[in-house]
Amino acid sequence: MNVITVASRKGGAGKTTLTAHLAGHAHALGRRCLVIDADPQGSLSLCNALREEQALPLLTAERGIERALALAAVENYDYVFIDTAPTLWVMVQTAIRAATLVVVPARPYVSMVAPFLCGQTFSFGIKSLTVRSGNSFQGDIQARSIGSRLRC
Repeated sequence: MNVITVASRKGGAGKTTLTAHLAGHAHALGRRCLVIDADPQGSLSLCNALREEQALPLLTAERGIERALALAAVENYDYVFIDTAPTLWVMVQTAIRAATLVVVPARPYVSMVAPFLCGQTFSFGIKSLTVRSGNSFQGDIQARSIGSRLRC
């Protein structure tokens, strides 16, 4: 089971959005996914509830990350995606320690966003990901390039 934790001390960095999209993409590829909302704000739970019949299995971390991960292991999920609060609370630290991969979103600089402001299309994405560390991430998720266009 791969545990992907999305963590950052910065609020508004896109943790919840990234967690939801990564989990949705893995699910679309036919992987068994569980999302854990470890942020007391509960935005991932709300986002998932709005998906109605397309909602992914979701647990909150009210009873602890370890309990949610144990349930995920029993249910034999391929991927667990954990959305965290913008703090270094014990729960966030536990989610980071449990992870096989930690994703830290960063806010884009103005120079990165400039193509959007000019009405151009700017594409980015990870074609493949290999992580070699103490925990081993084993997977075949490949993200497609993401494009967006805003008009001035």
